[in-house]
Amino acid sequence: MLELTSIDIFYLIFELKKIKGYRITKIYPINDGISIKLFKLGNSLFLNITTKLVWISDKKPETFKMTNLCKLMRSKLERYFIEYIEQVDYERLIKIKFLFKNDVYYLYVELIRNGNIVLVKDNNIVYPLYIKKFKFREIKPKQEYKFPLMENILNFNFNKFVDFVKGSKNLAKDIAKKGVGGKYAEEVISVVGKKEKYNDDEIKEIYNSLKGLLNKKIEPVFYIKSNIFSPFLLNSVKEEPMHFKSFSELIDFISKKDVVKKSVFDKDIEKLERIIKMQKQRLDKINREIEINKEKGEKIYENYNLIKELIDNVNELRKKNKNIKEILKKKGIVFNNNKLVVNLK
Repeated sequence: MLELTSIDIFYLIFELKKIKGYRITKIYPINDGISIKLFKLGNSLFLNITTKLVWISDKKPETFKMTNLCKLMRSKLERYFIEYIEQVDYERLIKIKFLFKNDVYYLYVELIRNGNIVLVKDNNIVYPLYIKKFKFREIKPKQEYKFPLMENILNFNFNKFVDFVKGSKNLAKDIAKKGVGGKYAEEVISVVGKKEKYNDDEIKEIYNSLKGLLNKKIEPVFYIKSNIFSPFLLNSVKEEPMHFKSFSELIDFISKKDVVKKSVFDKDIEKLERIIKMQKQRLDKINREIEINKEKGEKIYENYNLIKELIDNVNELRKKNKNIKEILKKKGIVFNNNKLVVNLK
């Protein structure tokens, strides 16, 4: 499933700001989220929110089974207006303020791993899409809402970034983990290329490239072969992209089942491929054991007379109550737990 990075959200917010002042007329359950129907001055649209993607569309997306969050939002928020929508500190967190007269609700969209959609009032959780418990916070009704623990590299000053680079063993991977995502980490690193170590000038160039991600000309594109989407052209992706009029139009496109989600047949094929791979690994292991045992058998056959003589001698020593271990040890043979260990060359 494709998902939004902090860079994607930064550019998406520019589009989403146009929904300010729209009134909520209906709320629908969709796969992994909600769709809010909005109306203003004869114009209606849908704000679609999942734990991976957020976008605006002219048409209602496919609805799913009703959720408690959707049901509660219907009962409380229909007729409310959207006061504002914003990104929180360059993080993968969107905050939406709903207002009716003097009554205020907030919706937090956590577009992170194990993401969530949380309705909040007076800093307390009214209801989330998913009830969850983490080490430092709990997402359930009547609990105080706390932001997820995040640290985005876009908030680093230059000195902190230098320390980060010098402490990294895989810079592209480490940048990606700090909220930027793999596609933009590759874009940032491409200005100097991937290396084990970077000098001061290269670090400065990478830092400027990172900050430059926030000053791109908006030109939403989708690279089909690479399965990469972006609000602007990427120099690091070497293929001709599809172009879209808006970022929301692009996200609406990739949200469709035939683009983002694997079909049932694809999943069946993947399952079969995993089974075949496991069976091949088992077969390889059996074949290796057969080869080893075959070699052992051939050695025993080649040294049959020697082995038979050795066993007869051991049995004879046993009858005479001799110290078998010491006698055999002098001859370089190990005897332990009634087992003879002989090195056959």
